[in-house]
Amino acid sequence: MSVLKPRGTNSLPFRHTQVAWIKSDSKAILAIHTHMVALNPRLSVTHNGHNTWKLHISHVQLNDSGSYMCQVNTDPMRHQSGNLDVVVPPDILNENEPNTLEGGVANEGGNVQLVCQATGVPEPAVQWRRENGKDIVVRTEGREKQVVKFVEGERLVLNQVQRTDMGGYLCIASNGVPPSVSKRFDVQVNCKYFTSFALLIIFPASPQRANSLIRFCYLFILHLSHFAFDCG
Repeated sequence: MSVLKPRGTNSLPFRHTQVAWIKSDSKAILAIHTHMVALNPRLSVTHNGHNTWKLHISHVQLNDSGSYMCQVNTDPMRHQSGNLDVVVPPDILNENEPNTLEGGVANEGGNVQLVCQATGVPEPAVQWRRENGKDIVVRTEGREKQVVKFVEGERLVLNQVQRTDMGGYLCIASNGVPPSVSKRFDVQVNCKYFTSFALLIIFPASPQRANSLIRFCYLFILHLSHFAFDCG
């Protein structure tokens, strides 16, 4: 619950004094004395019978943020303003059920892009880290690489991935409002293995059968050269 209280009114004559509460940005009158004008069950006003009026806001929501003014019906009129800032802890968008994984798969030498979007007030900062404190290898198109402990931003781009890049990556969102949240992404790399082999071919006497055998051997070798295995 948030409570707003006017101050500095000790010298006012309170016998016939009333206080109006106004939401400054919308100019909406919320309450006069202890009578509620706004049809909002989360708002209420209390008065101690002397010099203190309090505006109570229960179950505070984001749209309650803004400036509030208490206006005293003296001559001349007096008023005092206060600001309510509502903060929201970070949350990661499109988060799957617990213990499920998201990530990317690429062939060795390919690229992987991970995206993690977060909401909150103030706007959260997003940081990427690897599980178990491993380093993140950031490679440029020129194959220059930089080894870092973390990367900031919603997108993590892994260029020319190697089998050492496989594993879990954590997206961590924080904005100073506890708790921070994280999401795990799994990166898999398909590694190519080229195996040397020898074929003993005994050509049949028939030219037609020999041509069929040669065609089969060519397709077999072509298939092996493009075969990829999971590095794990």
